[in-house]
Amino acid sequence: MKSKFFLVVGLLASSTFYAQIYSEPSSAGNNGNKAVYLGDNAGASATSNTNNNTFIGYNAGENTNGDSTVNQGYANTFIGAHSGQNNTIGRSNVFVGDRSGFTTTGGTFNVYIGAESGRLNQTGGGNVFIGANSGESNTASNNVFIGEEAGYTNLGESNIFLGHEAGRNHSGSNMLIVDNSSTANPLIYGEFDNNILIFNTQRIGIGYENLGSSEFGFGGFPTVTSPDLTNYRLFIKGGILAEEVRVRTDLWPDYVFTNDYNLMPLTEVEQFIAENGHLPNMPSAKEVEEDGLALGDMVKRQQEKIEELTLHLIEQQKQMNILKEQVQLLLNSAQNEKRDK
Repeated sequence: MKSKFFLVVGLLASSTFYAQIYSEPSSAGNNGNKAVYLGDNAGASATSNTNNNTFIGYNAGENTNGDSTVNQGYANTFIGAHSGQNNTIGRSNVFVGDRSGFTTTGGTFNVYIGAESGRLNQTGGGNVFIGANSGESNTASNNVFIGEEAGYTNLGESNIFLGHEAGRNHSGSNMLIVDNSSTANPLIYGEFDNNILIFNTQRIGIGYENLGSSEFGFGGFPTVTSPDLTNYRLFIKGGILAEEVRVRTDLWPDYVFTNDYNLMPLTEVEQFIAENGHLPNMPSAKEVEEDGLALGDMVKRQQEKIEELTLHLIEQQKQMNILKEQVQLLLNSAQNEKRDK
């Protein structure tokens, strides 16, 4: 009995509250099969064949009058003042928020959540806009915009924008944008049709297990000061397998072949090795163990040694040729003396 009493009281209170808000009866539509219209002018234009719609809010779905028998104007859910107000034959849309999908007339399979989300999209389909003003000006199809004002002015299709104002001022189609601003250089930028992916970031880590670690080579981004890693952008724990790696470097050691290059004599090279245990201008085993190798720099150093070695071999070949000539002269002289005897 108590439950029934409280239910009746609640209904009476609700009726009283409603009467206080609205001074005259609601003009919500009363046509359509399996339809729910709640709010002044909600579904006002619906016909007996405008079916399976749910319109809640002032002017929600006001102009929807499609005929479900010809696959038009049904299975829409519009919640919020003016949501889907100008829809006529669009179907299977979900608009939630003030003026969400406001100008949509014939779009299908759209999901707009947030005040004025997809407000100007008229006939585009297959869009998902989540966030106030997301996709506000978009008129195309197959976009996913998540975040307040994400894709706000974009007019293209098949885009994915994620983050507050992500892609707000970007135009075009088939783009991936992830950021929390309207910057022209977002954190992540991609082009689906061109198979392009760009990371506009200072550092990228792959395979790190402990982001709080500062140990060089493992865990989080290294914090060591030697070697200087300030300009390094990609940090990977584990190996890298590739068919080809190209390194751009400056000052390739062809300077070894210039006339003014000071080529260290082999006797001095021998002495340096005896004293230091490694070649001149090459790191020691201890340095490599502690600091690793800079690939471009190491290839350049190795090329320097190859070119120096080539010059030594050329010089030795010249000396060998001279020795051969001298030996041949001695042999010829000995043979002449033998004949003379």
